[in-house]
Amino acid sequence: MSNAKERLKQFVENQKLTVNKFCTKNSFSNSFFNNKSAIGSDKLETVNKNFPELNIDWVVTGRGEMIYKQPENVSEWKEKYYRLLEMKITVVEPETNDAKKTNDVDAVGGEHELSIAAEPDIEITKTKK
Repeated sequence: MSNAKERLKQFVENQKLTVNKFCTKNSFSNSFFNNKSAIGSDKLETVNKNFPELNIDWVVTGRGEMIYKQPENVSEWKEKYYRLLEMKITVVEPETNDAKKTNDVDAVGGEHELSIAAEPDIEITKTKK
């Protein structure tokens, strides 16, 4: 049965990285894989930050897939999201129903609820406390 370091080596090979590049990217010593001790949560957290596509559950337990599968429509949603960010944002104050255009969401202040409609604008409605 494979342990976590052996599974990380499989990931390194799968990504066509060298052990040295993997260790450097994660700020691990070059002897990381030679050391027989278990991997600490701090090291797993670092690997997760640098390789978000790696399934950490797979590293620890061997269950599931090595790499998270990206749903086919995610790239389409990302494209729509970035297009929406480039558009002007409509902010509607619920008390007056006045709308103003802004490119700076932070300039509005307070807590807001974001709703994306089929229209080309984004509507942000201020929530009442």
